[in-house]
Amino acid sequence: QRRFKKANGGYDADFISCVAWRQTADFIHRYFIKGNKIGLTGTLQTRSYDAQDGSKRYVTEVLVENVEFVAPRSDSGGGSYERRAEDGACTRPLTAFKVAVAG
Repeated sequence: QRRFKKANGGYDADFISCVAWRQTADFIHRYFIKGNKIGLTGTLQTRSYDAQDGSKRYVTEVLVENVEFVAPRSDSGGGSYERRAEDGACTRPLTAFKVAVAG
């Protein structure tokens, strides 16, 4: 959480792109839903790519190595940590999640 508040009295949150592969991606997919609190460790990666408009874009993201639950089930936002149905292993990275950083 930032030390200062916005004009409306709330705090800003930063959203950091994270990429998980293989078993870590499968674990996140099965046990977490949007709004769950998640603790993770990983390494920072910076890369660039050429956008469709021809400009060069730079991206910094966290390559997730380990994840863990950081809130009790009753505080998780989803009610419980029920395992999702098996639908096969992730063969591509799980890039559709962002972590809000507060603190």
